Amino acid sequence: MFNDVKLAPGSAISLRDENMGLVARTTFDGKQAIQVGDKRLSPALENALKSSRLHGTYDSGNGAFDGVRRIYSYHLNQKYGFTVLVGIPVEVVLSEWYNQAFSILVLLIFFVVGTFVFSRSTLRTRELHKRNLKELIDTQFALEKAGIAIHWVDVHTGDFLLCRSRC
Repeated sequence: MFNDVKLAPGSAISLRDENMGLVARTTFDGKQAIQVGDKRLSPALENALKSSRLHGTYDSGNGAFDGVRRIYSYHLNQKYGFTVLVGIPVEVVLSEWYNQAFSILVLLIFFVVGTFVFSRSTLRTRELHKRNLKELIDTQFALEKAGIAIHWVDVHTGDFLLCRSRC
C-alpha cells in the first residue's frame, strides 16, 4: 500500500482507523513489529492526540513498540476517519539538522573572518592617514619656522587652506 513512498531507512508509515486500530503499516527497513488491528498507542502519541486530534508532531521517545525512536507527524482525514502517521528516525532528522547547522556555521565563520579582516584594514588605513597628516603638519611647521613657506591644512579633511611662499 505504501510501497510507492520513498523514505529514509528506519522510517515508518501507519494508517489507523477512527478507533486508532492499525489498518496498515510499513517500515522502510523491512521490519513489521506491530500487527494489523493493534490498538496500542505509545504514551507520546496519546499525549499528542490529547492536545490535537486533527494533526500534530511528536517524538516517540524510547518507548516506541519497535524500539526505533522517530519524529512522527500525523493527520486525521475527517472525511474517512483515518489517521495517517509518518515517522522518520531521529538520527535522520538530526543528520539533516547537523548538515544545515554546519553550513550556517561555515557561513558565520566566513562572515566573522571577513568582518575582522575588513576592520583591521580600516584601522590600518586610519592609522596611516593619521600618521601622514601628522607628518604633513610637522613639515608645515618646519617650513614655516625656516621661513620658506606657510601651508595651512585642514586637519579633518587634509585640504590645503592656504599656501603662501615668503621667497
